[in-house]
Amino acid sequence: AEVPQLAALATTSRSVLWAARRQRRSLAGTATAAASPIFATPRAGMHALTRTVADAVTAAGVEVQTGTSVRSIGPTDEGRWNLGTDGGAEGVAEGGRHFDAVVFATPAAVTATVIAEIAPTTAALLEQAETVDVIMVTLHIDGEQWPDRLRGLSGYLVPKPDQRWVTATSFASQKWAHWRPPSGGEIIRVSLGRDGMEVLHLGDDQVLRFVLDDLERHLGVAFAPIEVRITRWPAAFAQYRPHHADWVAEVASSLPAGLYVTGAGFSGIGIPACVRAGTATATRAGRSARLLADSG
Repeated sequence: AEVPQLAALATTSRSVLWAARRQRRSLAGTATAAASPIFATPRAGMHALTRTVADAVTAAGVEVQTGTSVRSIGPTDEGRWNLGTDGGAEGVAEGGRHFDAVVFATPAAVTATVIAEIAPTTAALLEQAETVDVIMVTLHIDGEQWPDRLRGLSGYLVPKPDQRWVTATSFASQKWAHWRPPSGGEIIRVSLGRDGMEVLHLGDDQVLRFVLDDLERHLGVAFAPIEVRITRWPAAFAQYRPHHADWVAEVASSLPAGLYVTGAGFSGIGIPACVRAGTATATRAGRSARLLADSG
């Protein structure tokens, strides 16, 4: 559920590692391998995805409203949904609006709060969802400190038995050439936070010390970063438990007609998985809205 690529490998071979190696050998030197990078990202940053979608739907005549919190939802006599909003950052007056379909792409706990009165069963299921807090540390490393043996690599994951604070490290400027600092050197991104380990209580100085200690332990280099950025993401990492797919199906079947949920907590945590899930959800919501319009 969380990493469908691994699931596909696991179902085609007795060994995931053996299947991955066989696939790599079969693609070596082919046009597919040459044309398909391992990693890809918008050059303008991940926000370009949402900005481009917003621009496209606005051009199609859709209203995009931000800075407005949805506080309540309730059914109308016509089988539609009324959203109660507050003033928000853009000063939208309090009141309600009617919609044929509503898609919640919010974290499960947030969605549960909003629908608690009109869909208590679904809300109770969503409240079972577990998450982990994450801290991302971005470091600018001087080029003279960067070992030649690490050039051309994309980073690494820390095996669970070896994890102290750092769970993964991305050699970001080697994954994406447009990330290379104009002044030289390398950009690396380090992730902290995992199931069973809280990190948000740590101060910035502690976080940086733990990161540098772990990097020295993993890579054998005592980095002295030129620049540091620390970003905190509360409850950002959805945790998929055994029988997650059954839970997702139960949530979907318990939703009242015209309401939908999607996002990283359901059908894959990665950007491609979220795009696929969002597209599928939009298709279902659009079909439901058209049926409602035709019947009305």
